[in-house]
Amino acid sequence: KKLHVMLYNYVQYSDIFADGALPIDKTDRYKPFNMNHKKKFTLSFENVTQSDALVKKYVINRESGSCFDTFVKMGDVELKYDDELEYLKKSAGYAISLEEKRVENGSFTLEETLLPLEVRLIEIRL
Repeated sequence: KKLHVMLYNYVQYSDIFADGALPIDKTDRYKPFNMNHKKKFTLSFENVTQSDALVKKYVINRESGSCFDTFVKMGDVELKYDDELEYLKKSAGYAISLEEKRVENGSFTLEETLLPLEVRLIEIRL
């Protein structure tokens, strides 16, 4: 049996940006957002009959899955060689982590903290 949960830490851009008073440049795309706003989620699962669960997390954020952020870290210069483009393509992949959770008294809890603008898909195998 599998369960899927999708989480997203949506961060609204500022009113100053919406009014056009805060321009963004080619490499600083996050200026209009409050990038200090982490979001904590607590997910409780009850009436679970299995003794353990495998939790698989797929994460896309600035550190994993963002070829734009990788491009900026590379120096924001024109790409001239195939290996540079291949490196960027590989950086567009999500991160994966695995965790085994013990089910006690028919329940377990997941606590997830997402960075601003992060997307996380959680697959729970029971």
